[in-house]
Amino acid sequence: MITLTNEDWRKSIEQQKIRLNKMGILTYDGKAIIILARIVDDVKLFCKHFFTCQVSKGTSDSNVGDIQHFPATRPFQMVALDIVGPLPKTGLGNQYILTMMDRFTQYVAAVPLKTNAQKKLHYLLQVSGSIAMVSLKQTYQIMEHSLKGKWQIYVKTNGDKTIITSSYHPQTNGML
Repeated sequence: MITLTNEDWRKSIEQQKIRLNKMGILTYDGKAIIILARIVDDVKLFCKHFFTCQVSKGTSDSNVGDIQHFPATRPFQMVALDIVGPLPKTGLGNQYILTMMDRFTQYVAAVPLKTNAQKKLHYLLQVSGSIAMVSLKQTYQIMEHSLKGKWQIYVKTNGDKTIITSSYHPQTNGML
């Protein structure tokens, strides 16, 4: 087991903040909360129409599998990815949100997308550096199809492992 000091953790977060700032993504207050350029207005617009989502939400399914745990021992060893949407289209044409959470530091990133898989996925993976394991919900197939095999190439190149978690068991994903 690797033990990290507070200084190691702080340096890791600072490096991530510098990478995000270079991409035009702002970090806030050193708490790993990310405010994306112009997404605040998009979120406000979505929240106005949130009632529609609640009313049209489907029923829950009882097909729940066993919970599996995948512990992380260092920052960005394992991240949870998910694509939320389709949502009502924003003024900038975004309909999806790509979310990422580091299981060790609980560092969160959210990126607005016009389609369910886009170049911003590559930016997000660059931010995280070398990821040992990626936990995905059922959106894996959508991402793989949309990225035309680039996901598998990324995984093979970096020696990563992809875990697909059940959409009926968000606890398995651990974060998102």
